[in-house]
Amino acid sequence: MTPRLLLHHEFLLLALHDKKGTLSFGRMQHIGLAGGVFAELLLADRVRIVTERRRRRDRELVELIDPSPTGEMVLDAALTRLREAKRRASPSHTVSRLARIKRFRHEVGRELVRRGVVRGTEEQVLLWFSRKVYPTLDPAPERALVERIRSALADDRSEIDGRTAMIIALAHPTGVLRAIYDRKELKALKPRIESVADRAGGAAEAAQAAIRAATAAVTAATAAAAAAAAAG
Repeated sequence: MTPRLLLHHEFLLLALHDKKGTLSFGRMQHIGLAGGVFAELLLADRVRIVTERRRRRDRELVELIDPSPTGEMVLDAALTRLREAKRRASPSHTVSRLARIKRFRHEVGRELVRRGVVRGTEEQVLLWFSRKVYPTLDPAPERALVERIRSALADDRSEIDGRTAMIIALAHPTGVLRAIYDRKELKALKPRIESVADRAGGAAEAAQAAIRAATAAVTAATAAAAAAAAAG
């Protein structure tokens, strides 16, 4: 039976090298992972985005609705982080906040290990260091994911299911779609990629709103992280 994967699981699968188990595709993958978690919380009605008037301008803030455990370790860690925050934050700041969860990528990797999709192992680096890597154990889930993405982007007139639209929207600003397409292909597909939220016609209105919110948050957080890295 195919294991149930959440958006952050699917994002990490795309970003990982199948054989080496290392991060090989994209940039700022921790932001994309956090965007996947944020999207899952939106879709599950655990958080919502509210608009408040502050200093003569509207500001979007993420509001925690239901902090009760989900049974998913990474989602529960995210809920704890939001519950313990001193104040509400914008969607992009919330994504950045979630991206700073301790050993975030490895916690997502552990969930994939438990689902039997990847194998967690230690790889020696130079003589004194080792790192955790996650080579593919069961290739079927990623193959199915890639097929969903390719099918969704093959025709600019077709509708896209909400979750496929969401993973495309997360993988695009972080460059993780390079796991599937080369640079020339991505340039040709750019109009289709940028229209995924509008083409998620089969998704509920709440899911469409979540796609737009998560996409905007990840794009903004990725840009902010890149600017901070360049300044440093």
